[in-house]
Amino acid sequence: MTKKSRTKSRASSKKHPRITAAQVIASLTSPRAPPITKLGTAALPYLKKLVEGDNMLLATKALYAAGVVGGDDAAEIIRYGAKSRKPLLRVVSAAAAESLSPEMAESVLKPLLKSRDAGIKKWAKHTTKSQNALRSRSAKAPRAAP
Repeated sequence: MTKKSRTKSRASSKKHPRITAAQVIASLTSPRAPPITKLGTAALPYLKKLVEGDNMLLATKALYAAGVVGGDDAAEIIRYGAKSRKPLLRVVSAAAAESLSPEMAESVLKPLLKSRDAGIKKWAKHTTKSQNALRSRSAKAPRAAP
C-alpha cells in the first residue's frame, strides 16, 4: 500500500466513520453516549433495522432519530414507519416528518391524514400545520438582491 493510498483511506474514513449497532443503540438509550447527530448518516442503516425490528421502544426511538439525522435515506425510513401496521410507528412517523423538508414531509403525511386512528391523524395534522407555517415564513423572508 502506497503512502498516497493510505492517506486517501484515512480521509475517507473520517468522512464516513465506521460505527456499530451497539453505538447506535447506546446513542438512543444512554444519556452518556454521544447523540445520534454525532454519528450522522452512517447510523441510518442501523436505525432502519431497529425500526423494522420487534423491540417497539427501540423502533420508535430509531424512527424519530432518523428524522433528526435527516436526508433522503432518513425520509425513506420515516415513510416505512408511516406504512407500518403498528399504530405507534405511524404516530412517530407523523412527528418525525416535522424534521423533513416540506416536500418530503408531505409524502409521509398525506396517507396519515386519511387514517381512521385519531392519534395518528392528530399528529399528522399538527406536523402539517408546522410545515405550512415553515413554508409561509420562508415565502415571506426577504430575498437577497442579485
